[in-house]
Amino acid sequence: MEREEILNKVRSGKNAYDEREQVIRTKSSAIGKAGGVLLGFVIVLIETIFFDQPPIASLAAYSVVFGMEAVESWYRFAMLKGKFNIFKGIFYSLFAVAFMVSLIHFLLKV
Repeated sequence: MEREEILNKVRSGKNAYDEREQVIRTKSSAIGKAGGVLLGFVIVLIETIFFDQPPIASLAAYSVVFGMEAVESWYRFAMLKGKFNIFKGIFYSLFAVAFMVSLIHFLLKV
Protein backbone atom coordinates (compact mmCIF):
# COMPACT_ATOMS: atom_id res chain seq x y z
CA MET A 1 0.00 0.00 0.00
CA GLU A 2 1.07 3.48 -0.69
CA ARG A 3 1.25 6.16 1.92
CA GLU A 4 -1.76 8.01 0.53
CA GLU A 5 -3.95 4.90 0.64
CA ILE A 6 -3.08 4.32 4.28
CA LEU A 7 -3.78 7.93 5.16
CA ASN A 8 -7.11 7.84 3.34
CA LYS A 9 -8.17 4.71 5.24
CA VAL A 10 -7.26 6.32 8.56
CA ARG A 11 -9.11 9.51 7.64
CA SER A 12 -12.20 7.62 6.47
CA GLY A 13 -12.87 6.39 10.00
CA LYS A 14 -12.68 2.66 9.35
CA ASN A 15 -10.06 2.22 12.06
CA ALA A 16 -12.22 4.11 14.56
CA TYR A 17 -15.04 1.64 13.93
CA ASP A 18 -12.68 -1.28 14.50
CA GLU A 19 -11.49 0.22 17.79
CA ARG A 20 -15.07 0.88 18.88
CA GLU A 21 -16.03 -2.69 18.05
CA GLN A 22 -13.04 -3.99 20.00
CA VAL A 23 -13.99 -1.90 23.06
CA ILE A 24 -17.57 -3.19 22.89
CA ARG A 25 -16.38 -6.79 22.61
CA THR A 26 -14.04 -6.34 25.57
CA LYS A 27 -16.76 -4.79 27.74
CA SER A 28 -19.33 -7.39 26.75
CA SER A 29 -16.87 -10.16 27.55
CA ALA A 30 -16.22 -8.69 30.99
CA ILE A 31 -19.95 -8.30 31.66
CA GLY A 32 -20.60 -11.86 30.48
CA LYS A 33 -17.87 -13.25 32.75
CA ALA A 34 -19.18 -11.29 35.71
CA GLY A 35 -22.70 -12.56 35.06
CA GLY A 36 -21.43 -16.12 34.80
CA VAL A 37 -19.54 -15.81 38.07
CA LEU A 38 -22.61 -14.39 39.81
CA LEU A 39 -24.85 -17.13 38.43
CA GLY A 40 -22.36 -19.79 39.47
CA PHE A 41 -22.20 -18.32 42.97
CA VAL A 42 -25.99 -18.56 43.26
CA ILE A 43 -25.85 -22.18 42.08
CA VAL A 44 -23.20 -23.03 44.68
CA LEU A 45 -25.34 -21.43 47.40
CA ILE A 46 -28.43 -23.35 46.29
CA GLU A 47 -26.47 -26.61 46.18
CA THR A 48 -25.03 -25.97 49.61
CA ILE A 49 -28.30 -24.95 51.26
CA PHE A 50 -30.80 -27.37 49.71
CA PHE A 51 -28.79 -30.51 48.98
CA ASP A 52 -26.85 -32.77 51.31
CA GLN A 53 -24.16 -33.46 48.74
CA PRO A 54 -21.11 -31.21 48.62
CA PRO A 55 -21.03 -28.94 45.55
CA ILE A 56 -17.92 -30.58 44.11
CA ALA A 57 -18.54 -29.75 40.44
CA SER A 58 -19.39 -26.15 41.23
CA LEU A 59 -16.32 -25.70 43.40
CA ALA A 60 -14.10 -27.15 40.68
CA ALA A 61 -15.65 -24.86 38.08
CA TYR A 62 -15.26 -21.84 40.33
CA SER A 63 -11.63 -22.56 41.06
CA VAL A 64 -10.99 -22.67 37.30
CA VAL A 65 -12.99 -19.49 36.60
CA PHE A 66 -11.30 -17.49 39.34
CA GLY A 67 -7.94 -18.92 38.33
CA MET A 68 -8.47 -17.70 34.76
CA GLU A 69 -9.50 -14.28 36.03
CA ALA A 70 -6.42 -14.15 38.26
CA VAL A 71 -4.08 -15.01 35.38
CA GLU A 72 -5.75 -12.38 33.19
CA SER A 73 -5.42 -9.74 35.91
CA TRP A 74 -1.77 -10.58 36.61
CA TYR A 75 -1.01 -10.41 32.90
CA ARG A 76 -2.69 -7.01 32.61
CA PHE A 77 -0.72 -5.82 35.62
CA ALA A 78 2.55 -7.01 34.05
CA MET A 79 1.75 -5.20 30.80
CA LEU A 80 -0.10 -2.08 32.00
CA LYS A 81 1.19 -1.62 35.57
CA GLY A 82 -2.15 -0.47 37.00
CA LYS A 83 -2.93 -0.66 40.72
CA PHE A 84 -6.43 -1.87 39.97
CA ASN A 85 -5.03 -4.84 38.07
CA ILE A 86 -2.85 -5.92 40.99
CA PHE A 87 -5.84 -5.60 43.32
CA LYS A 88 -7.91 -7.77 40.98
CA GLY A 89 -5.05 -10.25 40.67
CA ILE A 90 -4.80 -10.64 44.43
CA PHE A 91 -8.59 -10.79 44.85
CA TYR A 92 -9.11 -13.44 42.17
CA SER A 93 -6.09 -15.43 43.31
CA LEU A 94 -7.45 -15.59 46.86
CA PHE A 95 -10.83 -16.78 45.62
CA ALA A 96 -9.24 -19.36 43.31
CA VAL A 97 -7.21 -20.76 46.20
CA ALA A 98 -10.21 -20.67 48.55
CA PHE A 99 -12.40 -22.62 46.12
CA MET A 100 -9.59 -25.10 45.46
CA VAL A 101 -9.07 -25.64 49.20
CA SER A 102 -12.83 -26.12 49.65
CA LEU A 103 -12.86 -28.62 46.80
CA ILE A 104 -9.97 -30.58 48.30
CA HIS A 105 -11.69 -30.49 51.70
CA PHE A 106 -14.91 -31.93 50.26
CA LEU A 107 -13.04 -34.55 48.22
CA LEU A 108 -11.08 -35.77 51.23
CA LYS A 109 -14.16 -35.70 53.44
CA VAL A 110 -16.34 -37.75 51.06
